[in-house]
Amino acid sequence: MKPDEFYRNSDLPTPKAQERMWNTIENEISEKQNGKSIFFLHKRSFIYGAAASIILMLATYGMYSGIERSLANSRPDDIKFDVAYRSAIKELEKVVPAVEKTVVNTQNADILETRKEQIAMLDTEISVLQRDSKRGDLSGLKQAKLRQLYRQKLSILQEMIENGEIPL
Repeated sequence: MKPDEFYRNSDLPTPKAQERMWNTIENEISEKQNGKSIFFLHKRSFIYGAAASIILMLATYGMYSGIERSLANSRPDDIKFDVAYRSAIKELEKVVPAVEKTVVNTQNADILETRKEQIAMLDTEISVLQRDSKRGDLSGLKQAKLRQLYRQKLSILQEMIENGEIPL
């Protein structure tokens, strides 16, 4: 094939089409140079990009929550109990003012001090066992001990609330 014969005359634009095309190009260039169109934005591309980013963000969140849920379901029961006790104590401590800061004039101030000391000792033992469980030591004995400490702390806090030693 010869280069002269690559396009036929019918393939070329008509003189009117050429004039319209060059006028459009000239208008676009002059608008940009005159400052009429400072920010050139293809609306369709912008909308598609925004929609794609939202879909990608929702898909990522869905994958993250799905993986997190599957990891939570695959945990051993001991860890699930540990998390449940921690959240219960944390929620109770949000509602109840800190035991160390409560000042209630009771006749049994010695009992209140003893309970505060018990809670402090329980907190110390709980933190030690939690550190062990974070290192991977999931022995049944330690997990049972941790649940027992949580139960003791909850029962002491409950008694103090029922006796009016902690104001609500």
